[in-house]
This record gives sequence, structure tokens and C-alpha cells, in this order.
Amino acid sequence: MPKTRKKTSKKKIVETSGVLAPQAFEDVQTQKKSLSVAKIAFGLGIILLLALAYYYKNLFVVAMVNNQPITRLAVISELEKKQGKQALDNLVTESLIIQEAQKQKVSVTTAEENNELTKIEDSLKSQNMTLEQALQLQGMTKDDLLKQIKIQKIIEKILGKDIQVTDDEVNKYLEDNKDSMPKNPTQDELNKLKDNVKQQLIQQKLGEKFQTWLDDLKSKAKIDYFLNY
Repeated sequence: MPKTRKKTSKKKIVETSGVLAPQAFEDVQTQKKSLSVAKIAFGLGIILLLALAYYYKNLFVVAMVNNQPITRLAVISELEKKQGKQALDNLVTESLIIQEAQKQKVSVTTAEENNELTKIEDSLKSQNMTLEQALQLQGMTKDDLLKQIKIQKIIEKILGKDIQVTDDEVNKYLEDNKDSMPKNPTQDELNKLKDNVKQQLIQQKLGEKFQTWLDDLKSKAKIDYFLNY
């Protein structure tokens, strides 16, 4: 019997030279989209930076004089030249006081701060002045004042417990300063006057004691200065 040949079907090979296959076409499209998104994101980033620079321009430029900028850095530099040493000394002192308070477990409550703030407001009212007006004159904010009150209360708690003012000291002060005292005060006015004088004498003694105490803290502390004013 004659052998029958098996017919083999040849698969046609499709030339892809110069023609993008479907997968390759999709990859190119994805790359184009990624580039478009990146460009949009970059553009939005530039717009955002410009908007922030305009909104926070006072962080960099504080004034313009005939289109010439005065930078915030220049202002800070000028202030440092004139008041840098005093400001640094104040910050060092505050830090030493706070650290000593923590060491001795001395704290000041919000109620104590507000109580002192009320006393200040009442005192200012008697002088026909508001707290806001007084702060503006001093170039201070309410937070600055509260910070000072806290420091003062800490000093009083640490040093004031041993300070005493006698009635004789109060009467002597009144006698020595009688020319500046009210004439013929009522008993209530006199009692109030004596209380004010007593507090004034306490603060005076506190101030004298404070300087010695602060000098002692500084002598025992490790303070490194990295800039000399």
C-alpha cells in the first residue's frame, strides 16, 4: 500500500517589524498618561508654592521701600545687635528658674495665674486703663504677661516662704513717705494702704534675695554660649 503523507499546516508568521504589538501600545499609552499626570502635579506644586509664598510673605519680607524689600531676617539681625544680649540673658534666667522649680516640685496653677491677672486688671481699672491698653504700651501680649506671672509666682513660692514684713516696717514706711500718702484716710482706706505697702515691702525683699539666688543658680549651672552679643 502506498504511504499516505501527513499534511503539515504551516503557521503563518506575522511580521511585527515596524508595527506595535497590542501590549507594547498599551505600555506607551500608560507612559504618556504618567508623564501627563507628573506635569500636572508639578504645575500644581508650583502654583501652591507661589500661593504659600504670597500668603506667608510677611515671614520673609516685612516692608517695601520704593520697591526695595526689607527682610524679616534684617529686622531680626538689627534687634539682635541692640537687644540680643538682654534677650538671651532673660531666656537663660527663665530656663534656670523653670528647671529649679521642676527640681523642687514647685508649680503654678492656671487658677493662680488668673487670680493674679484679675488683680492686675482691677489695679489698671482704678487708673482708668484696660489690660489691652497697658499691654499695647508695653509691647506685650496676654501670653507674655501670663508667662511673667508664672515666673513671678515660682520665685515667690521658692523664696517668699521665709520673707516676713512686720507692722513696724509698714508703719515706718508710711511715716517716711507720708508726703505722698493720702491725707486723712478712712480706716478702710488706711487698712488697704497698709496691705499695699506690705506687699510692696515683700516684693522689695524678694528682689534683693532673688539676685543672690539667681547668681548661685548660674554659678552651679552648665551654660554654653554659641554666640556672643
